[in-house]
Amino acid sequence: MKKQPKITEKTQKNLIDAFLSLNKEQEIQKITINNICKLANYNRSTFYQYFSDIYELRNFIENSLLNNLNALLKTYLNKMLSENYLNYFLDFYSKNAEAFLTLLGRNGNPAFYKKIKDSIKPTIFSAFSIDSSIIECGYIVEFTMSAMINTITYWFENEKNLSKQQLSQLLYSIISDSIIPLLKKRSIPAYQ
Repeated sequence: MKKQPKITEKTQKNLIDAFLSLNKEQEIQKITINNICKLANYNRSTFYQYFSDIYELRNFIENSLLNNLNALLKTYLNKMLSENYLNYFLDFYSKNAEAFLTLLGRNGNPAFYKKIKDSIKPTIFSAFSIDSSIIECGYIVEFTMSAMINTITYWFENEKNLSKQQLSQLLYSIISDSIIPLLKKRSIPAYQ
């Protein structure tokens, strides 16, 4: 008998939500499959139909976020230098806030932060025609991505005490007034 896609999707989402809820409060090493199943109201055999262990579940969440983030980047690549493009990313982060805040939080996966940057970096280098052989440019991109991730996380942790538009404009100003000119100064072909 084939599983019904909507039921499968709902079950998977419930397991993910239960994991995130637990991981927000405790490290992954302290979370058990029993805890996840109890919170999601499933038995262990249901969990194993979807994931082999808790680490596979966490990797599934991370990879789903990264795949969707990269798809978003590629979709809005041509708008990267427009003032409103950051709104797309703030909306995406908002939609997935619980996952991002948990995975980047105190009990999350420290490697996820690096995964995000490593996943986005090739698209950024390509979109802005950045010569990856210019060492300083790698540092500028690294700094910018770290600042963006941390600033957006800070915004959520402070209960969005700026409007989305205010934050978007602030980040855009920082990028367009500081980062882009700095990249231009480093002789990036696209900006000569």
